[in-house]
Amino acid sequence: MHGGASVSLSLAAFESTHYSHCQISHELSTGYSQGECFSRSLDCYPPWFHACPEVIRSHLDRLSLSTLYQCVSIIPGASLCPRLKSFFCDTIANNFIQMRASILAKSLPEVLEEFASVELQAWCDRHFLWLLCSFVEDMYGSDVAAVLRRPLPAVYTYHSVPDPLVPWSSLPTEDLVSCLRHVTLGALSDSLRGLPFSNRPAIHTHSRSKTLNGLISHICACVLYLQLAGFPVLCDVWLTYSTYTWLLPSDALDLITHILEFEYGSTVVQALFCEPMSLSQRCKVARCEEKQLQVSTSAALVIEHRNQWPSLVPRQTVLECQAVYCKGSLWVEPPICTVCAQCQDDCQTFCLSKDVASDLHLESLRLTDLFIIQKCILQGLSTWFTFGSLLIDGLMLEKAGVKSVNTHMVSLNVCGSCCSVLRKPNKVPHLALRNHLFRGNLPVQFHDLT
Repeated sequence: MHGGASVSLSLAAFESTHYSHCQISHELSTGYSQGECFSRSLDCYPPWFHACPEVIRSHLDRLSLSTLYQCVSIIPGASLCPRLKSFFCDTIANNFIQMRASILAKSLPEVLEEFASVELQAWCDRHFLWLLCSFVEDMYGSDVAAVLRRPLPAVYTYHSVPDPLVPWSSLPTEDLVSCLRHVTLGALSDSLRGLPFSNRPAIHTHSRSKTLNGLISHICACVLYLQLAGFPVLCDVWLTYSTYTWLLPSDALDLITHILEFEYGSTVVQALFCEPMSLSQRCKVARCEEKQLQVSTSAALVIEHRNQWPSLVPRQTVLECQAVYCKGSLWVEPPICTVCAQCQDDCQTFCLSKDVASDLHLESLRLTDLFIIQKCILQGLSTWFTFGSLLIDGLMLEKAGVKSVNTHMVSLNVCGSCCSVLRKPNKVPHLALRNHLFRGNLPVQFHDLT
């Protein structure tokens, strides 16, 4: 009895063992004549704020170890060792219970004074529910706060609904499984991993049918609870997901649909609302998907081949390559070493001058063979070893290797092997003309003899 209004409660109002004030407050709110929610008059805090420690730990257990570690690290005085998931869940749950006890021990004006420093979004009014949610987010972070606001586990006592609100809830399991067959494996995995770890169905990697059957059983049990819970409970459950809003759906079916989308994902829920397909329709869809896959694969191969096909070479590039080839294919006779009279690619040019001493000891190449002097030079009146410069006159050098001669400077081509030997005093290269390798001049008429 409250304010002259009497309310009769059914047994279903005492079903939930996870609320500290159960569902009695929701049933009382329907008979409160002044329209105010009696549960808010009795207790202005939302249902998730009164969850028992076991429920809090089960909700926290779905978070990753890194998220729990970050949450514990910002709790004052909390220990980070041992680094176990169960230890972090117990730490956060115990801290949340202590914080809740300290807030419940204060009066509402004292709590509002404590929430004075809480910052809200620009479009939010400073309503008590929003202040409480922001206060919890500031203490534990957005991820942990969202998990703490999750709906409490349901306790089922009914196995059927006389007039189901959800149209597909009365369909056989086989039809519901057929509705989810076209959902990708990634969407199914995300839907299952988003559920609490303690009661979620297993993911069978080798059997898609077992995974779908487990997910459908879980969804049907959740839908059964939501249809039996009543509109006030649906509003509280919906507000745990959409905290900063007052735009509640007016229809219970819309509330259940939104809750299921938050819980299982929009892809799975939208697939369930589709009309189940027959075997022939499923085969037809499978054939269409296979054809689309083949077409997309073929198009991808065509694009890949087109990208890999060589493009037309510009004419300027062709002309440049031809010029480089012609230049590289021309035979250029290598320079002649003036010491050994052989064509060598490693010839270097040395300049001899009267004023600058040379590091090559060319005096070891001076002509001293009397036979060559008498027979080739004197009798033949030859000027073979006369170059017109006192710097190299009388040296046994090949004239083709002498680049330039003037009064003060002479330029010679000397190969690498001869150069390394001539850097040493009194040394003659093995292939030098001076090393008894001079055989006179061959007449021009016999140059092409083989």
